[in-house]
Amino acid sequence: MKKILKLGLVGCVAGILMSGCAGSYLNTSHSNNNVGDEYIYIKKDIATKKMHNLIMQAGKKNGWRMTEFKENEVIAENLSDKDEEAVTIYFTDKYFFTRPKNDDLIEAIQEALED
Repeated sequence: MKKILKLGLVGCVAGILMSGCAGSYLNTSHSNNNVGDEYIYIKKDIATKKMHNLIMQAGKKNGWRMTEFKENEVIAENLSDKDEEAVTIYFTDKYFFTRPKNDDLIEAIQEALED
């Protein structure tokens, strides 16, 4: 009986420690993804669908391969440079941002929004 209790106690402690470590890893990982996000706010009213179309056109015009990912996310891939690069663009009707940050792509989208 003592052996079963000891094994049960060790199992519970191990489970608690493992879940605590995994939880802190997930939180740290998630918070690191948000570091450096810079929201670019849109000054004029634009429907989300129009915003989507402008982002797709701006990326294609500047040599990016644009792939629809979700309703409010687009994946842009730049295959023209020596180093392949993939950037996710998140957007709403009020703002957009890229992850990782890509100044060239942001500038292209801002130019498309100004037209």
